[in-house]
Amino acid sequence: VLGLAYVSREQLAAWPAVALGFVAASLIVHFGLFALSAAFWRSRGVRVHEPFVAPHRATSLREFWSRRWNRPFSELMRIAIYAPLVRRTGRPVALLAGFLFSGLLHELAISVPVRAGYGLPTLYFLMHGVAVLAEERLERTGSMPVGALGRLWCAAWLIAPLPLVFHAQFRAEVVAPLVGL
Repeated sequence: VLGLAYVSREQLAAWPAVALGFVAASLIVHFGLFALSAAFWRSRGVRVHEPFVAPHRATSLREFWSRRWNRPFSELMRIAIYAPLVRRTGRPVALLAGFLFSGLLHELAISVPVRAGYGLPTLYFLMHGVAVLAEERLERTGSMPVGALGRLWCAAWLIAPLPLVFHAQFRAEVVAPLVGL
């Protein structure tokens, strides 16, 4: 619904093909090129770890973002943002600052090029920061879903709000042309 004013009926009808093409391209980059790059550096004797570790097995957003998805970026956020802030502001503010920074980087990559959708990628990441804090409270009370329910919980939080990150204008002006629509 967000940003649909920018999308024609033809573009909306093509959305399933656009989504499939974008998912395929994203999987190639994240799990193909990044894995090949890590393997290349390991073959040269550089101690490099896989950037992604079975993200589909995450049972919480905290596990997904900290230990399974783009681990080099998570480490960078921990060193550059979280660690310096946590001593001064406490864990919640430091954690939210990391998610805010990630949202702003996604704004630069997604919203700025199409000059639309400003704030939506940042909202997605801030929602996840708040959800991670909520998960910690749920874990303390023993109410956090685990196992298959935890994976479903995590997937729902990741997938349902994805149109905030990849908003209509970005899909129409960047993704659709990339997949040939």
